[in-house]
Amino acid sequence: MEKKLNPNPHERVRQDVSNSWLELPQDLVNSVFERLSFADFQRAKSVCSSWHSASRQQSVCKATYGSWHLMQDPCYNLYIVNLFFHESINLPPMESQLGMTKIERT
Repeated sequence: MEKKLNPNPHERVRQDVSNSWLELPQDLVNSVFERLSFADFQRAKSVCSSWHSASRQQSVCKATYGSWHLMQDPCYNLYIVNLFFHESINLPPMESQLGMTKIERT
């Protein structure tokens, strides 16, 4: 049997690299996601189905107002993000607000 040569030797290397990204451990993918901006995070979760699945364990958009997005991370920390200006503002934890305001039901 005659051995066929790959017409593009770089194609095999690209496939090997692509497959290695798919096989990264979940905690490493999560670590990468934690360091990305919101826009880069949105792009990264489209790399493959395993990365999309991992992204579901990261920040979640709870509400929007104009270009601002209220986000919640897996530890229930809240922050707002403006996609157009690449701004992010961490909000104080809910526990810090207890005792400072009185909530009454009417």
